[in-house]
Amino acid sequence: MNLRTGNAEHDAILDRLPRYTCHKVVQAVQIKLIEPIIGDRDGAQWLTPVERGLGLIKLEAAWIRRHNPAVGGYLVVQLDGHATYSTAEAFEAGYRIGDQGPSPAGGVAPGEMGGVSMGPAAAFEPPLDPPEVPS
Repeated sequence: MNLRTGNAEHDAILDRLPRYTCHKVVQAVQIKLIEPIIGDRDGAQWLTPVERGLGLIKLEAAWIRRHNPAVGGYLVVQLDGHATYSTAEAFEAGYRIGDQGPSPAGGVAPGEMGGVSMGPAAAFEPPLDPPEVPS
């Protein structure tokens, strides 16, 4: 959502908003592919990360509607488990890779990522056709 309206007075207010710098540690994966889960009636989708060997990540339909993720952007998971989406441009401008802070085992339990479920780690690439969900 872009708050700029083209109205000079309104946009000048936005230009004067205070600026903040972020120092938080997050976990993230770049999105390679997003595909519907065959047989899922609620509209959940599989996210395939760019990083090899991670496996598929399930995105719940409500999370998808709220965040509108796109290929090339990033799934971002904060250490408290809150999952969001960030465009590549915004993410890459604000974060760098690093091993800082607790791992998810110390902070986020599986299933506590608000609309995002991590699949089991895999030593292989996900299949070309995502697995079907039993009805």
